[in-house]
Amino acid sequence: MLTYFRGAGCSLFVASILLYFYVVSREGVVPVDDSGTYYILQGYIIVLNFVGALFGLALYLNLSRKKSHNVLLNIVLFALLGLAYSIVLSFLLPFKMITFVITICGSIFFYLAQLSTKRTASYTTAIGGLVVSISIFLLLYFVY
Repeated sequence: MLTYFRGAGCSLFVASILLYFYVVSREGVVPVDDSGTYYILQGYIIVLNFVGALFGLALYLNLSRKKSHNVLLNIVLFALLGLAYSIVLSFLLPFKMITFVITICGSIFFYLAQLSTKRTASYTTAIGGLVVSISIFLLLYFVY
């Protein structure tokens, strides 16, 4: 279970940061208005990240069973998994391009989080992504 949360937390951290910078680069500031667009996007990212992490966990467990130690090949496989997931999401979500970037980067970082063998780092990445996402959400909610 720690494997799942470690990867999901790390990919959520990356996804939240990418979403924040994407929105800021398009708008100049984070558009926090009455419509709540940013909050809706952040909510989608949180939920869909944990769903996508299930696919990442399945791939990781499959690669672990086959004892695949080729890091570069595994990164490519996780990037392809992220691409496949983003193609599915592109039919469901209105924002297309950032979906590809977020899911591919999130998928790769899911795998990279598994390479850590330190217990403290594992718990930090497991909790860190959710804390950062909620912190950005609350910061924007109370500041703007």
